[in-house]
Amino acid sequence: MSLRSRLGLIAAAYVLVTVIGGLATVHAAQRWSSALDARRAWLVGSEQAARLRASYVDQETGQRGYVITGRNDFLEPYDRGQAEAVPLITALDQLGGTGTDLPVSDVEQAMADWRTEAIREIDAVAAGDQQAADDLVKSGVAKTRFDIVRARLDHLDSAISAKLDRLRGSVDDARVRTAETFLVTVALALLVTAAAAFLVRRWLMVPLSSITTAVRRIRLGEPASLTPHGPPELRQVATAVDEMQRTIGQQRDDAIRAREAIEQSAILAVQVRSELASDLGDYPTGWTMAAGLRAAEGLVAGDCYDVALISPTTIGIAVLDIAGHGAQSAVAALKCKELLKAALRSGLEPGAAISWLSDQEHGLGDLFLTAFVAVIDTDSGSGTYANAGHPHALLSHGGTLERLGPTGPILGPFPARWESGSMLVDQGGKLIIYTDGLVEARDASRSFYGEPRLVELLVSLDCPDAQPVVDRLLADLDDFHPGRLVDDVTIVVACRAPAADVTSEPRVSRGTAAPAGSPVPTTRIDDDVPADHQPVS
Repeated sequence: MSLRSRLGLIAAAYVLVTVIGGLATVHAAQRWSSALDARRAWLVGSEQAARLRASYVDQETGQRGYVITGRNDFLEPYDRGQAEAVPLITALDQLGGTGTDLPVSDVEQAMADWRTEAIREIDAVAAGDQQAADDLVKSGVAKTRFDIVRARLDHLDSAISAKLDRLRGSVDDARVRTAETFLVTVALALLVTAAAAFLVRRWLMVPLSSITTAVRRIRLGEPASLTPHGPPELRQVATAVDEMQRTIGQQRDDAIRAREAIEQSAILAVQVRSELASDLGDYPTGWTMAAGLRAAEGLVAGDCYDVALISPTTIGIAVLDIAGHGAQSAVAALKCKELLKAALRSGLEPGAAISWLSDQEHGLGDLFLTAFVAVIDTDSGSGTYANAGHPHALLSHGGTLERLGPTGPILGPFPARWESGSMLVDQGGKLIIYTDGLVEARDASRSFYGEPRLVELLVSLDCPDAQPVVDRLLADLDDFHPGRLVDDVTIVVACRAPAADVTSEPRVSRGTAAPAGSPVPTTRIDDDVPADHQPVS
């Protein structure tokens, strides 16, 4: 039987006890109330019988006084007694109609007989025949008949008293029966409650307790043996908990295997990250290089860079940004970076290197890649570059700013060729290469970081050393967009010291970490910058 059916039976028992006990108690209380009403009516009847006796006595006293004295004022109580007796006789007659034989008619007949003799005496006095009146009194007929009235009244009082005694017994019996019925109802309700508590504990609490104990053991990672018992609903819960235990066990084993796999692949992820952000190393006197890479997801990014000496006096720079971020983009970016590095080391100019990369098995698949590749002669500062759909690199010196825009399309699953452009990094100048994650970062109001903010900041910075420039850019980005980035950010800065700062000791450069930004212009400008380093617009 289902739990719902069992609880329904308990509820039905409660309803049955309540309805039957309530009806029985109400019935007993009604009988008690009826008995009280009947006793009250007969108490009133007893009072009416006493008043009837008094009215008869008044009539007899008034009649006798009139006969003896002949004074009319003695007839007043006689007449008043007759008037009072009429409604009392009617009320007692109605009370006797409830099924009890009251001798009301006998009393009334006896009084009528007395009144017949009394009127004869009154009439004799009223006619002035005192002798006749005295003879009637001496005969004693009226007195005898009034004695009969008294006897009949006594009989009436006895009948009313007997009825009251019986009614008092009925009231007591009804009161006791009402109390007994109420107590029996309460006892049955308590019995049903006790039985319900026992059954609920057996049907519900005991199975739930075993289920709770099993769940606690499962939560602690201990095996739990759960035997389904009780109503079908709780057996289903127990079965579900048992199935949950098996599922948790399987998921725990899967999680352990997944954790082991993560532990095994963590070294690979760290190695890939270190390859994406390579060590910049040492460079010829007067040159410093610094870079930063920040991944939008996990440890590895879809951006990467490589800065290395491809000859004792030649620096090769490659900055790549593959669509997307995460492990797949990072592996493709790493492979493309190594191919570009090999192309530059083989003597290809930047444009030719990107064209050669496009023809190789680079692993991009349907992905797209933007790249900025440059080769710089450290003696003269002159160099060549190629821009494959990448944000403009910024070349700054003194009061001039030059944007190194695209020399070919974005690299993707289609044939294309790229040209090489020329550039010059003067003494005291700096070259900044970045991915679009920097300028396309948004603040809380959804405004872009943008190239104008970047330009304003760059022209305000001197570049005796590249690392402070990178640090300042990253700090400004953090102020603009605190928290996690939505796209990978890479920044590479090359600084050529002013002639007065060049020493014979090589400068040491290092990498750092970066964030995101907005679209940039594609034109080249050479504007004078005021002495206070106001930004170029």
